[in-house]
Amino acid sequence: MRKVLLSLCLVILGGAFFPSGVVIAAQPIPLQVGYEDPTGSAGEMPRSPIQPPFVSIEDNVLYMGEVPYDVTLQLIDEDMDIVYTVFVPAYTPSVILPSNLSGEYELRLIWGYWIFYGFIDL
Repeated sequence: MRKVLLSLCLVILGGAFFPSGVVIAAQPIPLQVGYEDPTGSAGEMPRSPIQPPFVSIEDNVLYMGEVPYDVTLQLIDEDMDIVYTVFVPAYTPSVILPSNLSGEYELRLIWGYWIFYGFIDL
């Protein structure tokens, strides 16, 4: 009986620490947070902290976890050229990136003025 209760507790705790829909075998992508005001005004950045979404990658599949807002996904090469852009609706579980891309790219998830960015190797 103790083994059953211990197993049940581990399953419940595991669900609390890993967002549903996240593939554990995929490589997590640490994302930084940036803020860009396209108007160029001298206004201040909002003081409220924002948590970057949890995303991971396996081969050319980007797992989005449960991103609760619509984002524009961009891949930028080493020359700072945008090589891929796609709109990703809220709660989309995964995005298949083009298989013809290879190398290191900056991944950007843009939500309004907020930019979540990190690096991936395809």
